[in-house]
Amino acid sequence: MWGAFPQQAIAFERLNGGLLRVKFARNSLASYAVGQYIFVNFPQVSLLEWHPFTIASGPKEPNIEIDIRGLGDHTRALIKRAEDGSSTLVRADGPYGAWPFNFARYRKVLFVSGGVGVTPCIAAIRHIYFINRALAAPETLLKEVFFVWSCPNEETFGWFKEVLEEIWSKSGRYGLPIFHVSLDHSLCPEKFSHSYT
Repeated sequence: MWGAFPQQAIAFERLNGGLLRVKFARNSLASYAVGQYIFVNFPQVSLLEWHPFTIASGPKEPNIEIDIRGLGDHTRALIKRAEDGSSTLVRADGPYGAWPFNFARYRKVLFVSGGVGVTPCIAAIRHIYFINRALAAPETLLKEVFFVWSCPNEETFGWFKEVLEEIWSKSGRYGLPIFHVSLDHSLCPEKFSHSYT
């Protein structure tokens, strides 16, 4: 990605539970893998501050999504800007890092996460289940995906509720793996309940 060139964010919105969702178009020359992170700068908030954020979108989606918790001065300033209804420019540099394994080589895979640390797992399952891109022949040997997410409240679950519902709707269909979910019973829609472990 080209950090020197700012672009307008496609989405810059505060979600319940103190999360900021930022989406922006990926550079046509950019290539990244599941589990990677990028350094992001918001020049209208701070011209020189760059912070690393895990990519929450799949590597073949047309837009990049990052999800930011308001835990420090900089991230709280970003959330306040979103609450004020202001748009923002984004600069991104990366990607960096890599997962030490290729989940596509296995027949079963287990993703375990907590809170906003779920973002790399969300990126992986979005990629596996063709979120925001056309369905094609499955790209993995996977037959089953087990997803465990410790989320403390309903607001946290709401961050990725729509993504999980879309993945659930594709579970075991179109040649895609069966999706098993393990979350707090009180937080999930009824349709997830029979997949709990």
